[in-house]
Amino acid sequence: MLTKWAFSMMPNQVFSSLKTEEQAFQLTQNYTTILVVRHPFERIVSAYKNKLSNESDYDYYRDAVGKRIAREQASSYVHGLSINNVASMTSEKLKNLTNFQNLSRVQQKEVLEYSLVMKTGLISFQQFVKFLTKYATIMNLSDMDIHWRPQTDMCV
Repeated sequence: MLTKWAFSMMPNQVFSSLKTEEQAFQLTQNYTTILVVRHPFERIVSAYKNKLSNESDYDYYRDAVGKRIAREQASSYVHGLSINNVASMTSEKLKNLTNFQNLSRVQQKEVLEYSLVMKTGLISFQQFVKFLTKYATIMNLSDMDIHWRPQTDMCV
């Protein structure tokens, strides 16, 4: 019950003991409600550093989110090569592809670097922001990760 109030790390003993929404409503009539928030940019930097950067201990986020972002943005980095090949092949196998050999040295280097990004999910902060700005307009708020969901969605 009352999952919208479950964002605190500490259990809210008062609300969790209530049996009905009516009891919760009656209780809130006796409270002044405030919401303390961090600056949105600070939250974005924190979400990236804590979940997706190489400083993070959360392999889950890099595997589930970072790799997805890397794949979705891969066309900007693989210079016409197959995204599946870049994501799955070793550097040595990529270097043997004719299409790879036809790229400039700079492009080859970018492809090899991005291959690692696709395998590890270690995306850049710029890629994370690009993901947020693109998908924030089309995602359902309830489907967004709580670490970058707009804080206004947490209001009752």
